[in-house]
Amino acid sequence: VNLHPKNTYAMAENANYCVSLGKFLGFSMVGIAGSDFVEGNRKFILAMIWQMMKLHIFSILKKARGSNQDMSIEDMVNWANFQVEKSGKSSRIQDFKDKSISTGIFLIDLVDAVRPLSVDYGNVTVGNSHDEKTMKAKYVISLARKA
Repeated sequence: VNLHPKNTYAMAENANYCVSLGKFLGFSMVGIAGSDFVEGNRKFILAMIWQMMKLHIFSILKKARGSNQDMSIEDMVNWANFQVEKSGKSSRIQDFKDKSISTGIFLIDLVDAVRPLSVDYGNVTVGNSHDEKTMKAKYVISLARKA
């Protein structure tokens, strides 16, 4: 690893090492090369960051679960739906690709289920315009930070 790469070759060497580590960790690195990172290819950089975040979240949940058993995405969705249902709310999601997530209501209900009384539903709009979805997304992020 070149801590202070002085040229493109040294940057590419670091980036290729990053790709090798990604493959070692089981990331999907199809069509991704170190040169993509050096050239600033946003699509591939974001793909790598997403996989790193996913690995980190799964490791946190695995520790919180107190088990060596891996947690699947389906387990996470079932847990979230159970928490929301247990709190008396009716919102549900099928998976993380569920279009209803974009409204923000399920995530707000989930925060309220995990941390009761943390949500002021007076701040939650009912509409689904882009601006209203953005406001709800900002609100749920601020709630999650406080929780």
